[in-house]
Amino acid sequence: MTGSSGASVHSHPYLPKEMNLDEVRKRGCNFSKDDLEVFKNHLIENPDHFLQVVLTIRKQDRQSFKCDRAKTKNIFEFSVAGCKCFLNAQVFTLNTNNELVSEHTILKCEHLQCFDYIVESGKVVYEIGKQRILAHKNK
Repeated sequence: MTGSSGASVHSHPYLPKEMNLDEVRKRGCNFSKDDLEVFKNHLIENPDHFLQVVLTIRKQDRQSFKCDRAKTKNIFEFSVAGCKCFLNAQVFTLNTNNELVSEHTILKCEHLQCFDYIVESGKVVYEIGKQRILAHKNK
């Protein structure tokens, strides 16, 4: 592709009281309407293509690895130290009517395809004085 392109990463953190895990799987790990509007505005100002990545994190009461796998070609679900995580990568462009288009995107990551090394150790605690910031602490 020619012209200017961009990339951006942000997170969607959820506490259990905000959204249950099924809701996170269905909509929480996807881009919000506000996200999509920001992407569209970025592409209007900087046409060509825009890679966007969102990491969704939700604290779990119990660790479960049975659903850890690629959910789609561009979304991975995985568990880390008491949190369920979703990594979603998507390339966007604009069509001739300035409508946002989700391009065919494949997320390939060897570490996410064999991530057993990170799921066993530590626990997640809330950082004092920080809003929704989690730190991994060893047991």
